[in-house]
Amino acid sequence: MAKQNKKEQPKISSNNTPVKVITVNRQAYHDYYIERTIEAGIGLTAALHLAAASPAVTLECGLATLHLLVDDLLVNNLPVHDGLLTVPTGPGLGIELDWEALRRYEL
Repeated sequence: MAKQNKKEQPKISSNNTPVKVITVNRQAYHDYYIERTIEAGIGLTAALHLAAASPAVTLECGLATLHLLVDDLLVNNLPVHDGLLTVPTGPGLGIELDWEALRRYEL
């Protein structure tokens, strides 16, 4: 009786980058989403850019959580329209940090 060839499951190890793992898994027909995050505006904006830039992220992400914070540490709000966040288009992450708020919360 011949052995059946099983497709090797991708493994996450120290030599696999997240992009490589996503690429291998995407080839195995996995769908991805970026887990909802309770981060200040900086971390949430980075997650938003990753979700928007990755063709492997095909599911809803649930990132519109800034309203849950006392302060998002941003000068301008990230607009939510019909339940969707708009990816900022300025330099870097496209956001401006509220330095006064950062000073208020520093230890």
